[in-house]
Amino acid sequence: MALRPEDEALLARLDDEALYERLLHAHGGRELSPHKRASGLVHALRALPGAEKAFAMANDPDPEKRRLDALTTLMMPSSFAGYPPALLHHLALHFSRVAVAARDKSLVWSRTAHEAALAAFFALAAHEGYLTSFVSRALGEGASARDVDRLASSLPLEPLAALGAEALEGARRLGTETRAALDVLTRVPGAAARSGAPAPFVAKVVARAEALRATAVDAALEPIAQALDDATIANELTSRGIDVLVQVVPVWEATGRDEAVERFFVERAEPVCWEIQRRKEWERFASLFGSPEDVSRGVSQKATFRLVESLFLRVKADRSKVAYAAACAQFFVFYTNVVATLDRQIAVGERALDVCPSHRNGRAVLASFLCQKAVRLSEGLVPQRSALDDAWALVTRAETLFPTSREVKETRELVERRRSGGFPRLP
Repeated sequence: MALRPEDEALLARLDDEALYERLLHAHGGRELSPHKRASGLVHALRALPGAEKAFAMANDPDPEKRRLDALTTLMMPSSFAGYPPALLHHLALHFSRVAVAARDKSLVWSRTAHEAALAAFFALAAHEGYLTSFVSRALGEGASARDVDRLASSLPLEPLAALGAEALEGARRLGTETRAALDVLTRVPGAAARSGAPAPFVAKVVARAEALRATAVDAALEPIAQALDDATIANELTSRGIDVLVQVVPVWEATGRDEAVERFFVERAEPVCWEIQRRKEWERFASLFGSPEDVSRGVSQKATFRLVESLFLRVKADRSKVAYAAACAQFFVFYTNVVATLDRQIAVGERALDVCPSHRNGRAVLASFLCQKAVRLSEGLVPQRSALDDAWALVTRAETLFPTSREVKETRELVERRRSGGFPRLP
C-alpha cells in the first residue's frame, strides 16, 4: 500500500533525525541530545554536490559498512563559499556545541570544531537577506527596521564577541575555558579565510579578534606589572622582582606562547637584570634563567630563558621586529654571567651579536671574552705556533668588535710579542 505524502515526509524526517543523532554523538559524544530542529542540518546537506554518495555511505544496509566520514567532510569543507545560509546556520550551531563538549576529551578536535563553527558563522555575513529575515521572525512584527538591521549585521560576529568576553573574564585565573577561548581567537584568521565572506568583513573580523585577544593578555599581565612596580618602589627588584617575573611563564604557556607576553617579559625584566648586575648578585641570574650546566646535568632549563629565546627566534625570522633585537641581545649578555666556561661565554656572546650586530654592550663583552681566550692560548714558556695563530685571529676579531678597548690593545701587544719570539713572564 502506497504511503500518503505526509507519511512519506514524516518517515523522511524521522530518518534525518536518527542520522543527525548519529552525527552528533560521533562528533560530540553520546551525552549530547539533539535539539528539536537540528535534523534540518541533514535535510540541508542533501542539496550539496557529492551528498548522494555521502548519504549512501552513512545509510549502508550493512551496519559494519556505515561510515559518517564523507558527511563530516561535507560539513567541514575547506571553504564555505556557496553553501546555502540555512545550512551555514545549522553547521555553526552544531559545531559550537561539539566544540564545547569535546573540550575535555580532545583539545585538537575541539579546536577543529570551533574553527568550523566560526567559519560558518562568518560565512553568514554574505547572506544579508537570510539574516534580516531570521531576525525579523525572531523579534516579531513590532520590531523596528533599525533594530532588525543592527542585530542582523551583528549576528555573524556574536561568537567572536562571546570568545572575547570569556577570555577577558577569566584572564587572571587562566582556567581551561579561558585558555580555550584565547586559543580559538588565534584561529580566527583561518576561520575567516574559510568562510568565503566578503574581504572587508574578513579584515574586520581578524582585526577584532586580535584586539580581543590583546585585551585579555593585557589583563592577565596587569597584576604582574603592578607587582613589579611595587617591587621597584620598595627597592626590592632583585628579590621580589625575580619571584614576580617567574609568574610571566604560566601566562606565556596559557596564551600559547604569545609574542606580546615575550615582549612584556624582556621590557620588565631588563631593569631587574641591570640591578642584579649593579649589585653584583650574580647568583640571582641563575635563579632567573638557569644555566647551561643545569641542562648538562639533566635539569630542565628555566622557562624564562626559553621565553627570551622564543622572541630571539621571532626577531631573527622577521626583521620587522628589529625593535626588540637589542633587548634580546642584552639578555644573552646577562646570561653570560651564569655560564661556567669561557668557550660557552663566547658562544652566548656570539648569539647576542647574531640578533643585534650593532649592540655596543654585546660587542664589548664578546671582545673581552675573545681577548681572555687569546691570552690563555699565548700562555706557557713556548706556546705552539698554531695556538699563537689562533690567538692572533681572536684578538683581530676583538679589535673589529671594539677597537677602542684598552684590553684589546694590551692583548694585541702581548700576542704580537709572543709571535715575534718574545716571551716575557705573563702577569
